Amino acid sequence: KLADTREALAALEAGTLSPTQVANRISFAGTEAVATDAIAFALRRLVDTKVRNAFFEVLAQIATPHPELLALATTAARTTDDLSYRMNGLRVLGRLKQPTAVPVLTPLLTEKALGVRREAAKALIAIKSARAAKDLLVAAKTEDDPETRALMIIGVGKLGDPKQAKGLESMLESSSESTRLAATQARCLLGNKKGFDAAKVLFASKDKYERLQGVLLFDGAPSKLAAPMLTPLV
Repeated sequence: KLADTREALAALEAGTLSPTQVANRISFAGTEAVATDAIAFALRRLVDTKVRNAFFEVLAQIATPHPELLALATTAARTTDDLSYRMNGLRVLGRLKQPTAVPVLTPLLTEKALGVRREAAKALIAIKSARAAKDLLVAAKTEDDPETRALMIIGVGKLGDPKQAKGLESMLESSSESTRLAATQARCLLGNKKGFDAAKVLFASKDKYERLQGVLLFDGAPSKLAAPMLTPLV
């Protein structure tokens, strides 16, 4: 497995394998930590921008926590001249799960580039720092892309700060169905009674798709919240 990993990284540097192919081989071998260390070491010596970007793209898919990568990923996330490199930097920050990256990520929730806003939100959710919940909620209220807005709102629930439940109320009246559902799901994830009441209404529906919608409100919820609601349905 180690030999195959080294061979894949050498092929990446030679340009005979794509970053996705290399990431898939590493994931299949289960050598993510070894590959992360090898790539971190390689980035010290690589000067070819194209090759560095390729290595960084692999890291965006397989990186494990590593002391040398936080600074590199932070620099990449802040760059403005290469959108692909920037988004990979954001993905790496999410995979590193370092709370110290939160101040870097929160200002990017209002960037002009949609991809940057979305990846910054994903990274904050992956880091699981409750202090980012308020910033996600504020950003969601001005986000014009429905998919990204729903991602941010559900992220508020996943970050587990119950104080944000009240701020979600205004979104329950949104004209966007995806926004209303995301706000309800976020409230369920926070253990909020009004969210549970909305789920119970869906559970009682004669329409199987509405019942399924109610179940999916607990997607990502800890078992201590989901089990009492879902077990009776089973």
